[in-house]
Order: sequence, then C-alpha cells, then structure tokens
Amino acid sequence: MQSVTKSQSKLLVEENPDLPTVALDLDGTLIHTLLDPAEAAAAKRSGLKTFGLEQPRKGTVVVRPGLEKLVSSMLGYNVVLFSAGASGYVEAVLTQLVKEIPILQRTFCKILSRSDLVMYSESCSLLPCKTMRDMQGVNYVKDLRKARLDGNTEKVLLVDDYEYAYQVLPHMKDADFKSKYNFTMNAVPVPKFTATDPEAPNDTVFAQVGDVLQEIVGFYDTIAALNDHPGLTLLKQLSCSGLQECAI
Repeated sequence: MQSVTKSQSKLLVEENPDLPTVALDLDGTLIHTLLDPAEAAAAKRSGLKTFGLEQPRKGTVVVRPGLEKLVSSMLGYNVVLFSAGASGYVEAVLTQLVKEIPILQRTFCKILSRSDLVMYSESCSLLPCKTMRDMQGVNYVKDLRKARLDGNTEKVLLVDDYEYAYQVLPHMKDADFKSKYNFTMNAVPVPKFTATDPEAPNDTVFAQVGDVLQEIVGFYDTIAALNDHPGLTLLKQLSCSGLQECAI
C-alpha cells in the first residue's frame, strides 16, 4: 500500500471505488519545467502560466493551457497523478500547482511517482535508466493497477504524452507481468507539451481530452467507451504528429 506523507494528505481526497479513475502524467503532459532563465522569460512573455520552483532544484514550471478545463471535465472520476519523476520533485510541483490553480485543491486521490514504476532492468531498480527519449531503450512502464485500491485496470484511463509509459514491450524481464498486462487500451495519448514551442500558448489538447472524458463518464465499460470514441482517434493522430511511425 502506498504510504502518504503529512504534506500529501493535505492535497488528497479519498478514492471512490464506484467511480472510474483518470491517471494524469506530469512532465510533458500537464507541465514543462524549464531550467534556462532565458527560456523561462520567453514563456512568461508569451502569456503562458508559470511559477517558480526552488526545490529540489531551481526552475520555472510552465502550465499547459486548459488545465482548469481538464480538471472540470473530470467530475465523476477519481484523479491520480502518475509521474516518472522522483517523489520529492512531484510533490513540490503539485504543492505549488495547487496554490497557482485553486481548482486543483483536493482533486487528486493518489500521487504515484518513480518508485511506483515497473522497471525493465534489474540494474534500474532504484532509478529509471535512460528512456527512448534519450535513445537508450525503454526501461519502465506505469503499472496502472497501482492507480486504484482494488487494482482494477479496467476502470483506469491514463493521459500521457509518452507512448512507452503504457506499453509492455517484449524485453520486459518480468514474464508474469508481461503475459498479463498491456495498458495501451487504457491510454488517452496527448502530444508532448513543450513550453519553448512558439505554438504552445495556442495548445487546445486539454479541451479535446475533456470532451472525451465527459462523454464516456457514464458508461459501464470505461475502456470500451474510450476506444469507441472518435475523439480518441483524433488525439492519437495529434500525438503521432512528427513521428516516423504511428499505429492508429
């Protein structure tokens, strides 16, 4: 069972087992953390919402446009934050994010981070090795069983910009896990949010995600409803933009 720190308990609400769950990725999905002061200044000038981060390292967090609308669309869901980042960083960002965007106050029922990932390599048991973003292979997957107390992945959706975070690939060493799980059908893919992109202030992806979530919230089979929704195809197309290969 996940342990909850005193500071986390102030941010969290109790899970409702009767509701489906939406797990939200952090970096590249909700935010982009900039370490370069010049890039941070440019993001502020563009009109994007930003805030400073002092710990665990100094930087500027840039919020993806439309986050408030996304949160409003998740009524009827449990909401989980599931990041590949270290727990100290994730908690620091979320604590400040709640201050900047009050609608986030007591929205999340659980915070999952690096220690909750399933690793591909024993040598990466404490920290993820380099991922595909660094051309070093895939080394972790987000285990969506951890998003709910009952472990029911059929009630979990994952909004994430990183396609390998939910795919269980052949070189997973845990044969039992590999034979039982693949979370591709749970995924609501979104394009990676990059605050330095000139088009970042015009990002409307969360409006599209919100529409899909609102329109499937009452369905008994959440996964089937998601994969039957035409909005998912559009999101997949947007997420594959610029990639050499894309399976729709």
